[in-house]
Amino acid sequence: MTLLDDLKRQAQDIQAKQDGDATDTVQRRELTRKAIRPKLRTLYKYFHELTEQLAIVLPDVRVYYDVDGFGRLADLQQCEYRISTENPQTLSKFTFQLACRGEGELSLTVDGRDASQAQKEYLWGHGLHFASKLKADGSGVFRLAPVVPVVFEFAADEERAAVRMRMRNLNHLGVTTHHMNPSTITPEFIEELGKSVLRQPSRFDELAGNAISDETRRRLRQQVAEIERAQKRLEKEMSRPAEPRRKRLLRGLFRAR
Repeated sequence: MTLLDDLKRQAQDIQAKQDGDATDTVQRRELTRKAIRPKLRTLYKYFHELTEQLAIVLPDVRVYYDVDGFGRLADLQQCEYRISTENPQTLSKFTFQLACRGEGELSLTVDGRDASQAQKEYLWGHGLHFASKLKADGSGVFRLAPVVPVVFEFAADEERAAVRMRMRNLNHLGVTTHHMNPSTITPEFIEELGKSVLRQPSRFDELAGNAISDETRRRLRQQVAEIERAQKRLEKEMSRPAEPRRKRLLRGLFRAR
């Protein structure tokens, strides 16, 4: 066998292995996709029955939420459980939601037009109910209603071969997204998820992999960006000649007096 023939044989073996691996991957994904809809229907059936029972029992579940600028919305009661879907027959997605309601509005005054707009976008982003008024000087006056919506969105994500669960404002303000392999959606998982809805001790976070919420991820990115900016300012300062820097520091000390 010549060198070229030997290389051709090795190339054919490698190609055959790659083709076989690709076929196995496609087959596994297809099996996973076929499992998505039954698991989604199992979740829908559970939350449909949960909604019916909660409408009768209505347990006294009390919660609180910390809201930037306002402080704490305390002693909110969970209520108004409902479930909805565009088509129960095909069932590609559904939503389970509830409201946490209390008494008494909170008020806040924010100085500056930009800060007022940022506060407004923060409240909008979490689906909170509020009224606002912008003063002539650009400051904003906000009144926050004691209502926090909690939303679970379930959908078939065939691209990822997973069931996507998007939770909004469950234990704190913010959104957390899980892409769950159908094999992980077991009766135990669903039971622990139901317990978490009612704020009971639950292993849901453990079973779900302790996903970081989108809000927490956003704040971590902001903190990293602030550290990087501070580091660049320090490097820029340290790169300047030492004598002028010493004079600037002395001038700063005299101004402080």
